[in-house]
Amino acid sequence: MNNLDILKSVFKINDLGKESKSRQIVNSVINGINSGLLKIGDRLPSLNDLSFEYLLSKDTVQRAYIELRDRGIIESVPGKGFFIKGKYGEAPLRILLVFNKMTAYKKIIYNAFINAMNTKAIIDLQVHNYDAQRFNNIIKANLNAYDFYVIMPFFFEYNKLVNDTFKLIPQEKLVLVNKDVDFIEHPYPVIYEDFENDIQESLTKVLDEIKNYHRLILVFPLDPTSNFEIITGFEKFCTQHLLHHDMVLGTSHVELEYKDLYIVIDDDDLADFIKICRGKEFKIGVDIGLIAYNEVVLKEVLEDGITVISTDFQFMGKTIADLIFSKKKDKIKNPFRIIRRNSF
Repeated sequence: MNNLDILKSVFKINDLGKESKSRQIVNSVINGINSGLLKIGDRLPSLNDLSFEYLLSKDTVQRAYIELRDRGIIESVPGKGFFIKGKYGEAPLRILLVFNKMTAYKKIIYNAFINAMNTKAIIDLQVHNYDAQRFNNIIKANLNAYDFYVIMPFFFEYNKLVNDTFKLIPQEKLVLVNKDVDFIEHPYPVIYEDFENDIQESLTKVLDEIKNYHRLILVFPLDPTSNFEIITGFEKFCTQHLLHHDMVLGTSHVELEYKDLYIVIDDDDLADFIKICRGKEFKIGVDIGLIAYNEVVLKEVLEDGITVISTDFQFMGKTIADLIFSKKKDKIKNPFRIIRRNSF
């Protein structure tokens, strides 16, 4: 196919489209390959030819060709031009991860996802910090630039801006991770934690041991972005099994009592709690019990081993990749477990 034929048959670029001109060029080449109009070895129009035909800046065309080259779809031959190199399905996917924040747990998810994707994706990471406006800015700035948008939907509030921002993301490109929501109407894949039920199910497995303590006390963080479903699950568990229980916000209100069992959600609170125990000469695992939330390697060795209730972050990261590869719209509850150690 000569360059004139390619210009007329392959490139569909107009001013009315919602996508940028650069994105329209990229999609035109991909669609041309998928439809058979473009074959491996075909030469693409030069930067100047494409710019002139559609009244585009040379930078716009160059930006599109660079993306196609980086994705392994075309190659540049010095002095000759740009040529079709491979099929779209053989090129790395472009994936945008948008996390609520970066923590030790989120890094586990990120690394597991990166390892599962291997070399099959170019992955960029952004953080919205629970801020709806920042989330909106991130999506608008990267609209139509990625094959998939993997979002952690934790926000200060789920307002109209959050809802409207999700509507900007093409349905077939959205993947949710760590939390499910109830305001997206179309089907979408998600791997999520069930915060309310997870804590109930994990504590039920050690109910007989819990009954050996006088009280069960939840130390919940002061952070307003915390998952309050945990409190609901805790209350339901204690009420169902007729357990003496209490909840405190942060560690400043903790008053240690012999043979009480404490569940500490936040890692900063965990450090403070251990300091309080040392100051009061309470031995963890003997005088009082301690269960922490979310597993990291440090908790295995801290205080001779701290019992943890935790979701499986490795599984979550791997499952994101599985959902992308399979293109299924499955809703998957992430495994949650209790890891018994010496603190309880």
